[in-house]
Amino acid sequence: MWPDLKGKFTRSRIAILGNGQLGRMLALAAHNLGMVPSVYPARSDSSAAQVVPSAPGESLEHFAQEADVLIFENEFVDTEPLAPFAHKCFPGLSAMRVLQDKSAQKLQLSQLQIPTAPYTVYESDQSVQVWLRSLRERFAEGCVIKWGKQGYDGRGLHFLTGVSDAETERFVEKGLAYGPVYAEALVPFTKELALVACRSKNGEFAAYPLLTTEQREGICHVVYGPAAEFGIDHVLDEQVSNWAKRLAVSLDLVGCFALECFLTKSGEVLVNEIAPRVHNSGHFTQDAAATSQFENHLRAVLGLALGSTETAPAFLMVNVLGPATVEARGPVALPTPFPGAHLHWYGKHGIRRGRKLGHINAAAQSADEVPRLRQAVEEMIREWEETLIHG
Repeated sequence: MWPDLKGKFTRSRIAILGNGQLGRMLALAAHNLGMVPSVYPARSDSSAAQVVPSAPGESLEHFAQEADVLIFENEFVDTEPLAPFAHKCFPGLSAMRVLQDKSAQKLQLSQLQIPTAPYTVYESDQSVQVWLRSLRERFAEGCVIKWGKQGYDGRGLHFLTGVSDAETERFVEKGLAYGPVYAEALVPFTKELALVACRSKNGEFAAYPLLTTEQREGICHVVYGPAAEFGIDHVLDEQVSNWAKRLAVSLDLVGCFALECFLTKSGEVLVNEIAPRVHNSGHFTQDAAATSQFENHLRAVLGLALGSTETAPAFLMVNVLGPATVEARGPVALPTPFPGAHLHWYGKHGIRRGRKLGHINAAAQSADEVPRLRQAVEEMIREWEETLIHG
C-alpha cells in the first residue's frame, strides 16, 4: 500500500538516495514545488549536498524513517536494508531488483516481447574459458560482454575479440564479483535513440518524444530531438512509447525511466538497456519541455497529475565533459553561455577526463536551427577548455 500523501504534498519530505548531479537536480525540482528534500549519503563536497541541508554521519535507517517518500538517484543501491521501508520506495523494490540487473532486464524485455539483441547469460556450471569459446560459435558476427550490475558510462562493457585473452577472462571474473555477466550480439546500428517516460503511482502514463543520442567513449555527449524532426519515422516514437508503458505496467514501475535503444540498418528498433530513474537524455526537459523530467518524477511518486511532456519544436543538450588534457582539483571557471543557451553546472570538486561536469540546453523553432546551435555550444565548450589550459 502506497503512503497516503493527499493534501500534504507541499510539505512532503522527499528523501533522495544518491548525492550526485541527478540527486541535485531532483532536489532543485523539489524546492520548486515547495517540498523538503534531503539526500543520502550526506557528503558536504557532493553535488547534491550543495543545494540541500546535509547531516553527515546519519544512518540509512534514520534517514529512511524520517522520510515520507524515498526515491533513487541511481540503481546501484543495496535494496535489502530498505525492505522495512518498502512502502515508501519509488520505484518499488521489486522493480528495482529487476532493473538494477541488466541481464534481468533482458529477460523482462523478452517476456514482454519487446525487441532486444539476442543474448546469453553466463552459467557457473562451466568455466569462463569454455563460455568464451561458446560465444564465438554462437555470435559469429561478434558480441559484447556486459556486467549485469555496476556497469555505467562504458564501464562494465567489453567487446569480445577474435582470440581469447587473459584480459577478457579478468573482465568476466571481475563482473561476476558484482553479479551476473551476459553477452549479446553486436548490433549494426545507425543511430542510438532514447525515450524518457513517466508513470505515476495512480497509473497515469506520459512520455517525452523519442530522441537521438551520441556517445563519446561510452558516455552520453549530445542529445537532440524530437527524433521525428530529424528523419526518424514518427511511427517508431509511438512504438517505443507503447513498449515503455507495457514495461512500466508489468513491473508497477513508478516515476521517470528511460529506454536506451538502437536503430538498426534495417530500420528496426531494439531496446538496449532500461534506466529506472531520471536520465541524462532527459536533461533537455529542464529548458525545452513544459515540465521537466525531475518535476514529473516527483509528481509521479506523490500521486499528483503529471505535467505536460510537450516540448519545443526542436532541442539540443550537450554534456560538458572533463577534457583529456586537463586534471584539476577544487572549483574551476565556468563556461560562458550565449543567449538561448542554458548552463546547468553540477558543482563537482575537480576535473578528470570524461567526468560529467554540467550540461547545456538550447531550444529551437525548427530542426534546421539545431546544427547551428550545436556548433555554437561546442565552440563555447572549446573556449572554456582553453581557459582551463591557459588560465
